[in-house]
Amino acid sequence: MQFCQEAKLTGSKTVLAHMVHLGLSVDLPILKETGTTVAHNPNSNCNLASGIAKVPEMSQGGVNVSLGTDGAPCGNTYDMFRGMHLAGIIHKWCES
Repeated sequence: MQFCQEAKLTGSKTVLAHMVHLGLSVDLPILKETGTTVAHNPNSNCNLASGIAKVPEMSQGGVNVSLGTDGAPCGNTYDMFRGMHLAGIIHKWCES
């Protein structure tokens, strides 16, 4: 996030996908202050085994988080209902 901010890639018109490896103490304030949106793509992240985004922490930290499918090549589907379901069960499990 620091690199993105320095390169002027952040802002209210920017949507960054995945964001599964954030340094929460440093990156969340940058996301919030710049108004950058994060697109959470749970199906793709699980399919590629890339990690699980810290959506609850981002939301609680004032970051705008949207839901995406990432596309068929990475997530095997464009089914938004499947994405909503998966996001719900992943983050319910992560809370426990």
